[in-house]
Amino acid sequence: ILMELAFDPERQFPPPDGWSDRDRDLAVSFTGSPYDDRAQLVTELLRDHGIRVDIRGNRWERMLDQKTYTDLVSGGPVFGDDYRQRIWQSRICLAFVTHANHDETAIRSFEITACEGLLLSEYTDRLAELFEPDKEAVFFASAEECAAKIRWLLDDEEARDRISQAGRVRAVESGYDNTARFTKMLGELRSRFPGRLPG
Repeated sequence: ILMELAFDPERQFPPPDGWSDRDRDLAVSFTGSPYDDRAQLVTELLRDHGIRVDIRGNRWERMLDQKTYTDLVSGGPVFGDDYRQRIWQSRICLAFVTHANHDETAIRSFEITACEGLLLSEYTDRLAELFEPDKEAVFFASAEECAAKIRWLLDDEEARDRISQAGRVRAVESGYDNTARFTKMLGELRSRFPGRLPG
């Protein structure tokens, strides 16, 4: 039985009432490591499209030239309350899946939406099942498409608010939190092994 990744409702939740672009000082952010071709994509966004992604994470100095590293990376990794605050402060939260692990989802997909952040993620069929494209999250399949989606979203605060709120509702109502995931898994175990697990 496979338990899908999930968010922690005690750590990932929406910003205070009245939160708006006045409180979002980061246009596009990414929090994480430079797996797969992420460094190439953020470099293309900067050099070919003039879009800066504010990056926090480890090992980027190994994957970017010094100038690009200085332009994009604002610090090391962030966790807990600082990570949630970073999501709140971002107009767009960029996300990827890790192809080296054959992943179809990423935990950040659920954390970002749970925090009512605007999720702009690399496309996978599974993520498009979990979040309706352009309604509950936004997806891209290339640097060019990513740049186009960023331009659209940055120009339309109303669309961003609508999508981020719908993404939060989907994450909660569909049970993408760790308690709901664990309860579902436990139910499946009990059905497969009746009488062998405590009630």
